[in-house]
Amino acid sequence: MYSKLKKLKNRFFLIFIFSIISFSVAICLNQFRGYPYQMMFDDIAAARGKYTGILAGLFSNIGLFLLSATAGISCLTLNIVNKKHLEIIRFYFFTFIFSFILLLDDAYLLHEKVLPEIGIPEILIFICYFLYGFYGLTTNFKFISNSSWKILLLANLFFSISFFCDLGLSNKIEYEILIFIEDLAKLTGIFSWLIYIFDTSILVLNTKNITK
Repeated sequence: MYSKLKKLKNRFFLIFIFSIISFSVAICLNQFRGYPYQMMFDDIAAARGKYTGILAGLFSNIGLFLLSATAGISCLTLNIVNKKHLEIIRFYFFTFIFSFILLLDDAYLLHEKVLPEIGIPEILIFICYFLYGFYGLTTNFKFISNSSWKILLLANLFFSISFFCDLGLSNKIEYEILIFIEDLAKLTGIFSWLIYIFDTSILVLNTKNITK
């Protein structure tokens, strides 16, 4: 019990350190080098044409790498786990699909540009994300309840902050600051999601008679 609690504290500390480093780098580049937050946090597809240089889309690219790692871990675990363990298979199929959708969305601006341009409102896309996430939570509740679910809760907290910034605060907060808060929260949520999936996969793969 003590070792589990210590491991959980270490994971929270790791997430805290990641967010502090990201926060500090962004602040320093903005204050001392004059780089706009939008330049560093914008998706690379959005930054293209507006900004130049290697720092365009810096934090967005980090997010894409993290999502790729999360989808990759889910896919590998799916292929290693014995197919008779349907509960585990269902969970990692969900996490792979969810991570892959987020990856495509971030890379190609699906909810910001592509889908709204063909008549699908952004709020409807967010509702679909929420419903799919809720479906994954309810169908995998037993598995999640036996995992490090507090890390998953933290990831969802950061995703929620990013979501509400994206929807309702554009007229209340300066746009540059809004971008900073929204995308830093999203990046920290993605990192927390990766930590959760990684820890859960290690636990599953170290369990006897789980792998093929």
